[in-house]
Amino acid sequence: MVQPIRLDEVDKTGLLLVGHGSVSPDGVAENFEISNLVSELLPEVSVEIGFLELAFPRAVEIGRAMIAGGIERLVVQPVMLNCAGHVKSDIPAVVNILRQEFPSATIHYGQSLGVQYELIMEAKDKIERFHARGSSLLLTARGTSDPDANAEIYKAARLIADVTGIKEFSVGFSGVTWPSVPDALNAVARGSGGLLLCFSWYIGTGKLIERISQDIEQYRLQSGTEVINAGYFGPSTVIANLLVASFWNALDHIIPLNCDMCQYRRPFPGIEDRVGLEIGHGHSHLAHDHLHN
Repeated sequence: MVQPIRLDEVDKTGLLLVGHGSVSPDGVAENFEISNLVSELLPEVSVEIGFLELAFPRAVEIGRAMIAGGIERLVVQPVMLNCAGHVKSDIPAVVNILRQEFPSATIHYGQSLGVQYELIMEAKDKIERFHARGSSLLLTARGTSDPDANAEIYKAARLIADVTGIKEFSVGFSGVTWPSVPDALNAVARGSGGLLLCFSWYIGTGKLIERISQDIEQYRLQSGTEVINAGYFGPSTVIANLLVASFWNALDHIIPLNCDMCQYRRPFPGIEDRVGLEIGHGHSHLAHDHLHN
């Protein structure tokens, strides 16, 4: 439930939503649609959106403009599902830049959306439009080099399987890590005796969603297997409400993050050098571009 506006905080409080960015005009448009939905839920708060890369305006520039325009308390909120490099490193780097440039402003950092009950039930609703029971499920997602973030997708897949009654499921990633979407399609289809449903753990569309759709269609044509693409989350009041809840949590300093398996705390093979890196200075390879392009 959205908390009531606090009159003593509203006038100079802002919310900066940070999207990944996309070369897809539709993907960028969906992010602005989400921003508009959030703004409707927070009519007394200044709500803006900026991007890390591939689209404008850039998040750091919007943050600068908001504070220069009179915002004294700013919440920087990722419009992202996975708590991986962008959330753990690149957006905190933006937060640190703003704190250094505007020391009199109070800047809070919100949490990524992660795997929440509301998202699981939203996925259930989208999947069950196609009469999911008795079918098999492929959950596709953005791949990352962060093992903990990848593992969260398997958690989401199992929860979706439980609430939909689907007994056969697999996970496929659109890049960076394994298994790929084509490999996962082959794996889940081998155990499937009927309809195969694919749902993408993505907030909005973009080139990766287009690639996943192409992989699904190519597999359907080559294998003759019936495959239904159940889509992705898209702009909705569910996403908007979760972002608003995170906004209030950030103002109250409530950031419920699970860091037990974080790559910056635990040594995983091949990325041991990330343990102990300083927070918010851009651990990922894109951090410099995010801040300066």
